[in-house]
Amino acid sequence: MDNKRWEAYFNLVNALLNCASDEELNRLLNTNQNLIDAKLVEMMGQVAEVLAKKGNDNSTNFLIYLVCQLSETLEFSPSTPSTSSLPSYESKLSFIKKILRSTLDSNGNSEIVYPILETNLELMDENLAQVMRCWITAILPDLQPKAALRTAEVIAEFSSLIRKFPLGNPPVNVEIAITGNEVAAKILTREAFPQQWAKLQNNLGTTYLYRIRGDRQCLQ
Repeated sequence: MDNKRWEAYFNLVNALLNCASDEELNRLLNTNQNLIDAKLVEMMGQVAEVLAKKGNDNSTNFLIYLVCQLSETLEFSPSTPSTSSLPSYESKLSFIKKILRSTLDSNGNSEIVYPILETNLELMDENLAQVMRCWITAILPDLQPKAALRTAEVIAEFSSLIRKFPLGNPPVNVEIAITGNEVAAKILTREAFPQQWAKLQNNLGTTYLYRIRGDRQCLQ
């Protein structure tokens, strides 16, 4: 990669980190389509690692989110410019934190969790699942074992709740539930937590049965 293109990547990453609004973010991405490729994603990951070591969690999580979003775009339509707006990262992340906290505080009481979901239906799309995956993956290395276990259990409980949630978009609710279970499985391993692992696998298997689109996957 020549120095000019490397500098262009670096400048774009810096500009994205300094965006003041979602509109500015989308405008930058749409006007720099020629720079959106695997090398840019690779650089974003490298910058995120540096920021993580410096303790800059907000910027780290934001870059991880962009890496996830752009990786999906490149995988499915590498030559097609994206004209759609990316969802609000901050609003979705705030919602995820709120709903997980409510799930924890209520011990998974649907009468408390469901009204919160109902008032935030506009945030409940597939991007929400991606934000949750990226955010949890980013914070896991810094969690103490007890905190990691509690986080995984809460995510698994929320996943069970949203699978059964009667409103919104049922296929998307299922995708969010699958993502949550998959994230929880990173912590609730068979070796470390056999009972929780068994329950999680049962929930994940049930959730796959409800999957309307995509391939039904076999559990190992």
